[in-house]
Amino acid sequence: MSTTRGHAPPNTGPARLPVAHRERHPAAVVLGVLLILVGGLVGVLAWQSAGDRIDVIQLTNRIPAGSQIADDDIRAVTVAPDDGIAYVRWDERDQLGGYYALSDLQAGSVLTGGMLTPDAPPAAGEVVIGLALQAGQYPPDLKVGDRVNALFAPRGGNPEGVRILAAGARIGSVVTSPSDDGLAGDASIAVIVSTDEGPLLAQASAAGQVALVLVAQEPR
Repeated sequence: MSTTRGHAPPNTGPARLPVAHRERHPAAVVLGVLLILVGGLVGVLAWQSAGDRIDVIQLTNRIPAGSQIADDDIRAVTVAPDDGIAYVRWDERDQLGGYYALSDLQAGSVLTGGMLTPDAPPAAGEVVIGLALQAGQYPPDLKVGDRVNALFAPRGGNPEGVRILAAGARIGSVVTSPSDDGLAGDASIAVIVSTDEGPLLAQASAAGQVALVLVAQEPR
C-alpha cells in the first residue's frame, strides 16, 4: 500500500468548536461597582443608626395619678433619639423618687418628662378643681407647679366685684388648644386648692367667671 508523499493523514478526532470571545460591557462593570458601593453605604448607615440609639424608661405597671414610680415599675428599652420628645433616659431612673405621675400612666408607655411633676399630689385638706378657661382668663405661659390666685371675675368687667376665691393655688396640669391665629386659646387647667376654697371656685368656674393671676415665685 502506497501513500502519497506530502499529504497528511486525515484527522479522525472530534471536531473542535470555535472559541467564542467574551465581550466586556463597560456599563455592566460600572453597575456592579455601584451596587457594591451602595451596599457598603447602607451597612455604614445602619451601623451609625444603631450607635445613635439610647436606652429610655418604659413602664411595666399602671401608675395612678399622683403616685411615684418604683424600680419594679420600669424597664429599659432602646429607641432612636428625637429632639421633639423629652424621653426620660434609663440612666436618670435614680431621680424618679422626686417626681409624681401627673395623670394615670398605662403599662407599656415610654416615660417622658411631661408625664411627671415634682409637686406632691393633693394632701389632706386639699382638692383638685378643673377649670375650663378661655384666652385672657389665664397667663399664656402657665405651667405645672406655678402658683396662682384664682379670682372671681364677674361678667361685664365690673372691677368692684372682683375678689380672690383661692390664694396661692397650685397648678396641677395645663392643656391648651391653639386658636386660629396660632396663639393660646381655650385651656383645661387643674388647680389644687384647700377644701374650704373648692366649692366657691367650682361654682364660679361653672358660670365662666374665673380668672387666674400668676403669683410671683419665691427665688430658690
